[in-house]
Amino acid sequence: MVEILPFRGIRYSEDVDIGNVVAPPYDVISPDEARKFHTLHDKNVIRLILGEKYADDTPDNNPYTRARDYLKSWLEEGVLIRDEKPSIYILEQKYSARIAGKDENRRMLGLISLVKLEEYEKNVILPHEETLKKAIGDRLHLMGTTKTNLSQIFTMYSDPEKKVEEIIKEKIKAPPIYEVNSDGVANRFWKIDDAGVIAKVALEMKEKQLFIADGHHRYTTALMLRDQIREENGSDAYDYTMMYYTNMASGGITILPAHRLLSNVGFDISQMWEVEKYFDVEKVGETVMFEKLKAMNREHHVFGMCFGGECYFLHLKDESVMDNMANHGKSRDWKMLDVTVIHTLLIDLIVGKDHLSYIIDESEAVDKSKEEGNVVIFVNPTKLEEVKRIAQNGEKMPGKATYFYPKLLTGLVMNKI
Repeated sequence: MVEILPFRGIRYSEDVDIGNVVAPPYDVISPDEARKFHTLHDKNVIRLILGEKYADDTPDNNPYTRARDYLKSWLEEGVLIRDEKPSIYILEQKYSARIAGKDENRRMLGLISLVKLEEYEKNVILPHEETLKKAIGDRLHLMGTTKTNLSQIFTMYSDPEKKVEEIIKEKIKAPPIYEVNSDGVANRFWKIDDAGVIAKVALEMKEKQLFIADGHHRYTTALMLRDQIREENGSDAYDYTMMYYTNMASGGITILPAHRLLSNVGFDISQMWEVEKYFDVEKVGETVMFEKLKAMNREHHVFGMCFGGECYFLHLKDESVMDNMANHGKSRDWKMLDVTVIHTLLIDLIVGKDHLSYIIDESEAVDKSKEEGNVVIFVNPTKLEEVKRIAQNGEKMPGKATYFYPKLLTGLVMNKI
């Protein structure tokens, strides 16, 4: 059972230019981008979520304690305000995504509230990715020191009848609190403090399952901190965490493919016979390759492969070959993922994983494929239904199977625990 609660959100004052103080999620910010956000505005949320480290940092003066102190002082100065009434919040994102060589305009609409933490075993909130101890330790230290949810965990639910959107449709006719364009995404943000509307949303969400898209480390951290606080003093103050949830059936979520770049592998046309063991191979132009990838995505395992200025279209000959390969103990759903297929039958078996990296940007991937010694495997995006099935199976996706887009801006609202 999904249990949601409104909360008194901490937000930037409307006197602050919101575009100068928000930032992407901490885990997609490069070191160069972090420096940019630090110089953009002295109250940018980067100082809370990804503070700078210094050689003379101490247990009493470090990125985590500085984040706590910034938060306190910005509230005292009125740079940050706290809403008077418990509320839930609406975030709309309009954007364009380049999918298989074509741009598509999309709209993602979701809600932000507190959600009661549940162990994964209860099948209420389900993961699809593995987590790393180092990242969990970092977020645990930050959340424990600031006692604040600084960013939302991004989750999805299934509501084919769009009942939740129907409940909030009148609310988004009002002027938003914030409007901010960031990296080509138009964000609009509202709050709902109407107790009747909140109750209707809570009732509608009650029987849903939530699937984590982004924020696995933060969710695991929230569970750990909840258990720690319960053990120390019996408090239930950490039983809820701030979460964003959007409808999988509304067509607004995009999963971008992470194309596979194999650098300096020395692969050439004479080795294509090895690829032909498992794939029908057709030499095509770049545009045709992307058109065929998109057209055959739903029912077939198809890939693009470019190197030496040439492109090829790969079509898996026989799915049953995957049943007899490695990955024993995995479900057929897992074995039939495109990323499993291409790694098992080509990258791992024929080429090898050395020098493997990933590229989200399609144009960059094309450019890289033209450099000497590089091979780029173009993959279709993992489907939402595949994410759902893998999560419900209790399995985790292979590495870089999903890149959810657009990312949620950090700094629109925070929750003081």
